[in-house]
Amino acid sequence: MVTKIKNFGVNLGGNGNIKIKSLLPLGWVFHKNNLSISTPYGFKKAKKDSPVSNISYYELEAFAKWVNLNIPHELQWEASHKKIINKFNVWEWCNNKFFPYKGFKPYPYKEYSVPWFNNYYYTLKGASIFSEKELKRKTFRNFHKANARYIFSGGRLSKS
Repeated sequence: MVTKIKNFGVNLGGNGNIKIKSLLPLGWVFHKNNLSISTPYGFKKAKKDSPVSNISYYELEAFAKWVNLNIPHELQWEASHKKIINKFNVWEWCNNKFFPYKGFKPYPYKEYSVPWFNNYYYTLKGASIFSEKELKRKTFRNFHKANARYIFSGGRLSKS
């Protein structure tokens, strides 16, 4: 079962098991003792269901361990996504490295993916709110280094 993360920020508060400041997504701060999100209009108090965005793979992994869940493998993500509506707010991290599918042929733009098939990049699925509309589909694969926080990334968690 894969589920959307709706309470990332709320769960970071109050438990000493995680170094909160090192795990806050970009733009999230404690403002006037409230977990808040920085917006163009000032700080806004984070709600229990505030979406998670701009988190690294490592941050998602730490949160998953903390709540005793897992980041899904790309194939698990795809299988579960048949039942999940994705509004494509964020790219979603998967727990597998970015390598070609069996039978992969680099066409028409091999420089987009071929140079990145190594052990340094993780797979992301879906799209973000800033992706071109032609790319917004459940089957689109993206990739990035695990420490990236600026790519409008988030994720889902699963029970193995």
